Amino acid sequence: MSSLPRASASTLLGPFALVAVVLGLFLGAVSTVLGLPLVVTAVALTCSAVAEPWLAGPARAFMRRASFGHSVRLAGRAALVALAVSREAPDLTGAATAAAVCLVTVRVVDNLAGAVLRSRRTTAVATRNVGDLPGTRLPVPAAVLLPLTTRAAAIEPFVVVGLALTVVTPTWLTLSAVAVAAYAALALATGLVALRLGRSGTAAVLLPQVAAALDALAPDVALYLSGDAASVYQADMWLATLERTAPRTVVVLRERSVMERLAPTSLPVVCVPDATTLMALGLPTVRAALYPANVGKNIHLLREPHILSVFVGHGDSDKNASFNPFTRVYDEVWVAGPAGRERYRRAQVGVVDTDVREVGRPQAAGLAALPVRSGAEIPTLLYAPTWEGWNEEQDYGSVAHLGVRLVEHLLASDAPVRIVYRPHPFTGRRRPEVRAAHVRIIELLDAANARAGRPAPPLPPLIDEPADAASREAAVQARDAAWFASSPAAHLVVAPRTGVSMDACMTVADVLVTDVSSVLSDWLATGRPFGLAVPARLAVDDLVRLAPTASGGTLLLADGTGLDEIRDLALGRTDDARADERLRLRTHLLGPSPATADVTFAAAVRDIVARSEERLARLGTTDTPSSAAGAVTSHDALVPSDDAADGGAGR
Repeated sequence: MSSLPRASASTLLGPFALVAVVLGLFLGAVSTVLGLPLVVTAVALTCSAVAEPWLAGPARAFMRRASFGHSVRLAGRAALVALAVSREAPDLTGAATAAAVCLVTVRVVDNLAGAVLRSRRTTAVATRNVGDLPGTRLPVPAAVLLPLTTRAAAIEPFVVVGLALTVVTPTWLTLSAVAVAAYAALALATGLVALRLGRSGTAAVLLPQVAAALDALAPDVALYLSGDAASVYQADMWLATLERTAPRTVVVLRERSVMERLAPTSLPVVCVPDATTLMALGLPTVRAALYPANVGKNIHLLREPHILSVFVGHGDSDKNASFNPFTRVYDEVWVAGPAGRERYRRAQVGVVDTDVREVGRPQAAGLAALPVRSGAEIPTLLYAPTWEGWNEEQDYGSVAHLGVRLVEHLLASDAPVRIVYRPHPFTGRRRPEVRAAHVRIIELLDAANARAGRPAPPLPPLIDEPADAASREAAVQARDAAWFASSPAAHLVVAPRTGVSMDACMTVADVLVTDVSSVLSDWLATGRPFGLAVPARLAVDDLVRLAPTASGGTLLLADGTGLDEIRDLALGRTDDARADERLRLRTHLLGPSPATADVTFAAAVRDIVARSEERLARLGTTDTPSSAAGAVTSHDALVPSDDAADGGAGR
């Protein structure tokens, strides 16, 4: 389906490359052992070498774990071609062996030089919107930046072919020699560039530059996130809100993969992977830190005594992650409405009621302004399930036990209902059966589109500009609205990586089917009907007790109960008997008015910053920890596991 993320060439060619690499080596070995013509060995080994750069990441990683990495494969090919040459022309055994040994030796040197170069090009701190920092600009010639496997694959075939043709005419040995010499020159250039870079990107060099730039910006709030690349949405959802309500915010990230995928923003961003470097940076002007998720690396900033900590989560829902016991470590816990406060009261996890603050849900303001129906000729049902969680207790997902049945039921409707499928980015991460059901849903929607002759539209172009999140959100909304309108009848798979926003999906949808998650809380702002999937591990009564939001929607069971009603709600065939209950729930979950949440949130930010200043004044701490101005100090390393957990509320 065209709405799926675009596949790269390496992804498409990966399986063929794996076969070529392994089969080429195998055939080369067999032909050498059996004494087949040298040309057979040469062709097989050349194909194996040429296919190396196209190996998909998982296959490459698997072979490396099996002690069959690229260096081992290259050494095997070199040994086989030398053995084959010696069999055909014994007098060339020495030359062939020397060429093979030189090739392997240069590969080892190139690996070492490449590792040093990567280490020195990877700066201790990465920044965005912090100013022009010379230490973060490390120019390197393009040829030197070629991946090591690609470089070897470009040279190795010439060595193999040259050795093979040496049997015909000894002068062909020159080709192998020139190829090895070129490889050696490239390895030497890599080493020289690495030496030239020196230690310009180390913490000792960069920290004073970054600290001075941050001191000039004087941020008083930090948005702090640690996680893998798929977790970036937990920070993205707060960027526009903070630009509007707390413009003196710095975004602090711990993983480079997250920074690479972070949405455009006008806020300053720093990525500090090393804990010691972060603690040396100090962030002396920051008075409050906002945490969207509960992860082990949070302790690296929590330990800063001059910064008050606030857990804001990445969505507001009835999941038990919304009242994680870890949350008691924060100075304050911010929730959208009274429902969030009540969750902590019921859970009794050590969060004091006076530390809970209701700040509204600024992200839902646009949804609150929508009409009750989309007005489209063909109604749209948005299926936005959550994932299966890190363990069984956190498994609220419906993809495996209900998703396929729901889609089949809607596709069989006597009146058309457009389906927009918006899976969670972690779908199938823990349970293979969830991944299989996810794939089956996509296949069903693909087939339905094909039968109707209405292919899904091509993905909308990515929007990287303007640089501020608020303007970008407006541009994305306009782009997404046009994209949905371009094909009003086609079923769509809107994976998060497509760039199409959840708000855009909700805007076009007349009815939502979801699980216990923050998606439901935000949907309540629309006032539109919804269906709530009962988790496979829970009885209906248990769900109603654990998730008060269930009272506002149609409960959907694995046996098909509720599917007819949710279809008829989408088609407008039945009265919406729960509309008043949803309005009550909206106030209970999101606060009095989503439209004024910005004002409430901004006031909360100002108050926590003021509290922090007053606290420091009471303690007599007029001089906060200084930013790094020289050497990085050492700190004790007694920190909890950095394994990420879906510690915040939300999907």
